[in-house]
Amino acid sequence: IVASNQQDLRAVLAGELRFAKPSEVARLALPGSGYALKQAHMVPAGIWLTLSRRDEKGVTPVLLGGKPVEELLCEARGGSVEVLLPEEALRGRNGAIKIGTIELPGQWGTGPATLKAGEWTLDVPAGAFARLELEGRGGTTVNVTCGPYSTRGGSLLSYRAKGNAASREGILFGGRWAKKLDGRPMNLIGNGIYSIGEDHTAPRWGGLYFATFPHLGEREARLTIEDSGSGPDPYSLHVMLDGHPIFPDWHSAARQVRVDLTGIAPGRHVLSGRCSDRAGNSAVLAPVVFVLEGNR
Repeated sequence: IVASNQQDLRAVLAGELRFAKPSEVARLALPGSGYALKQAHMVPAGIWLTLSRRDEKGVTPVLLGGKPVEELLCEARGGSVEVLLPEEALRGRNGAIKIGTIELPGQWGTGPATLKAGEWTLDVPAGAFARLELEGRGGTTVNVTCGPYSTRGGSLLSYRAKGNAASREGILFGGRWAKKLDGRPMNLIGNGIYSIGEDHTAPRWGGLYFATFPHLGEREARLTIEDSGSGPDPYSLHVMLDGHPIFPDWHSAARQVRVDLTGIAPGRHVLSGRCSDRAGNSAVLAPVVFVLEGNR
């Protein structure tokens, strides 16, 4: 706990909080019936549910993957019932969570576990909780929530394409290209929407121009690579100067290839190359002739 005043003087309190589990709230089923879900989220101690309850009579079991969840912790607060599904009762289990007749959206699990939704698979490591839920129609979009932390590495997400997968397909996170679809799993980037996208458009090489470093007088040739899809793959760059391979710099923010011309003799030169985007579409830079008047 960190507290600070207006002069930015701080006091820090570090320690460990331990909460007992009162026996009167540890249950094998929820008291009452007619439950409806208000909220569900993950906390370090397990899965926290906020429910509304229609009737205080009877009991309602909570099932994960078709089996009862034991040692439920619950507390009634006004018209709501707060429920904790403790981590130790969920460990290594996965599937749908059912509370009486209602089923929570998605597949839930506590690592180590494997969650499946359509063609999507999420491998959850020990020490982490996760939810995997299909979004919309078609099965190509999934909502992933993993947390609150992982003690043994990150979660792995994969998608199994039906039939022969197009070579230009990839997994998008938040609408941006994250990984080419090649059958191998990817490390989870974050919580949110993952989808399958396609990119069949090759990148485009821009025109050649020159720049001089201020105060140094050193020149470099610059070429911009434009791509509105998966984005240029810098590892695919192959650039040649006068028929010889060279190793230019790649400026990712500007999407520029930068060729240092220091030490290059004045006169006529030819620059050529090729590159691909992250989906595998390739583009060739036709030979560009330029005349170097001299380095200053």
